[in-house]
Amino acid sequence: LIRGNHEDLFEEMVTTYDGVPLLHHVRNRTYDTAIQLTEHRHFSANLWPGRFAREARETPFYTRIIPSMLDYYETEHYIFVHGWIPCERSSKGYSYYPGWRDAGTARWKSARWINGIDAAQSSRAEKTVVCGHWHASDGHAR
Repeated sequence: LIRGNHEDLFEEMVTTYDGVPLLHHVRNRTYDTAIQLTEHRHFSANLWPGRFAREARETPFYTRIIPSMLDYYETEHYIFVHGWIPCERSSKGYSYYPGWRDAGTARWKSARWINGIDAAQSSRAEKTVVCGHWHASDGHAR
């Protein structure tokens, strides 16, 4: 499994904000995911956010699945990622970052939000990068 931005959002909501969702947790449906996983209702999650967060941290999704996820998976010809590999961004687009395999947590968190369709236009990796995150329709529209 490849880690994506929604796993980062889930972790942020149940640790940093102790179950109190920010607007982006609601808009990205992270909050609803936690509601479903804990079998809470919105009312009880809002009334007891600390309990809600604790129960979310006790789910198999948080305790087993998220920790087993990878930032990328590489084969002889392909690199599988969520958004894109860590790279540098400028006004000219994205540029290849040779040390991407050893990029730290912050760089990978940022890379998960990149629109791979945009990055592929200017950033060339040594292999074919297979990415998700953005709808294929976004690329077809261009």
